Amino acid sequence: MDPATKGKNVKKHAFTAGAIDFLWNFMQRRELCVIIITIIKCGENMNDSSIYYDLCLFSYFDIPRFIKSMSVAAWIETLLQDETEMARYQHDVFFQSYAEALQASDHERYCDYYIEDYYNDNQKSGVVAYVIVHKEDVYVVFRGSETLDAQTQRTGWQDWQDNFHLFLSVPSEQQMIARTYVENLSIKGKLHLCGHSKGGNLAGFAYLCASADLDEKIVSVVALNAPGYSAAILSPYRERIESDAFSKRLCWIESEHDCISAMFAPLKQPLIVKSAYPLHNITSLFHCHNVYGFVREEGQFVEAKKKHPICEMCGYFTNQVFMKSKKTQIRAVVDTADSYFESGLSLPELYHVLVYHLGQYAKVFDDLSYEEVAVLEFSTLKERLLEAYVHAKLKQLPGMHQQIAAGVQQMIEQLVKNRRFSRSRQSGINKKHTDNRKKKVEKDGQTETGKSDHQ
Repeated sequence: MDPATKGKNVKKHAFTAGAIDFLWNFMQRRELCVIIITIIKCGENMNDSSIYYDLCLFSYFDIPRFIKSMSVAAWIETLLQDETEMARYQHDVFFQSYAEALQASDHERYCDYYIEDYYNDNQKSGVVAYVIVHKEDVYVVFRGSETLDAQTQRTGWQDWQDNFHLFLSVPSEQQMIARTYVENLSIKGKLHLCGHSKGGNLAGFAYLCASADLDEKIVSVVALNAPGYSAAILSPYRERIESDAFSKRLCWIESEHDCISAMFAPLKQPLIVKSAYPLHNITSLFHCHNVYGFVREEGQFVEAKKKHPICEMCGYFTNQVFMKSKKTQIRAVVDTADSYFESGLSLPELYHVLVYHLGQYAKVFDDLSYEEVAVLEFSTLKERLLEAYVHAKLKQLPGMHQQIAAGVQQMIEQLVKNRRFSRSRQSGINKKHTDNRKKKVEKDGQTETGKSDHQ
């Protein structure tokens, strides 16, 4: 079956009992998790990959009191000593992991890396960028998506609202802002663009659309666990993407257990690297996606064989099913997401709204709290999906009994009709046989009488 036909069937017969079992068995194939211990460096035109990793990690932290040309080492050291600032990262399990990674980082090595610009538009567009200069190297680092703080409310849902706009056929607001920001910089030296998650997507988009003057200055572009781009976005730049000059400056790195980077098309065949977390529930899924979720040896990434089947399934649904829906259907989903994010609700509050709306179709999570869903095993999720499917089918039975009864009655009438026809046909055959026998007897009798007369 070709992918297009299979996609149509998935949409038409979503989550049947057989499909759920098939997908679950597909996800359980363990041979895809074999690891090749290979140290990955970003390429001949790029600097040490640990630099890109560290800068992407640092980008998730604000600069409370920015001073132009302050060193990265001084910024991180001041941040670690600021108990008030660090306390706001303790209310969320993922931000706690970021804070721990920051404390464990070798930030002292960046004493001669200077922050020349800090662009923080979190309250409006959600875009955050840093311009860091080290000798002749200029690094432009874009921050990835953030969730709305349930306590401090310092950020909004702008990032996630923009993420859903990636499903549309035009560049998102953040992509256009990132492109304009880079184009307007006064670059003196070798330019490096990098970012994690949505930050990597923004860095890649700025590179994809770079003017001729800017393109001459770009020596490397590194994206970590970044979602790709829709076919409509890539189509005008197909020739550029396929050129060696474009590809050799680009490094696209994805964790073996990351689902976000499986969405859409990357700018280059990605390097799949080892994940520090297993993939068995929603919480681990987010850990696998975050910057600190990579396995690194001596500061370098460790290569893995390929993506986990769960990630492949996520990518298949996004790229081969959802993105091939009608534009009106995709627009309706994006509009619904906009209404959620514009509500200003925190993540736990938004969870309850989402569960309420999903309950109209299948009550999969209505008896679980937000905290319970976060640690729900994928095996339990499979059982709940199957149970929801069975319940949905059972609910259809009361409304179907009349249709079933009418169908049964029609079958009975057809059987009776066939039986009557069979009897009538058999009766005609029997009568024909009887007549033939009579004729034979009469003929035999006449033959015998002729013989007697002759004698």
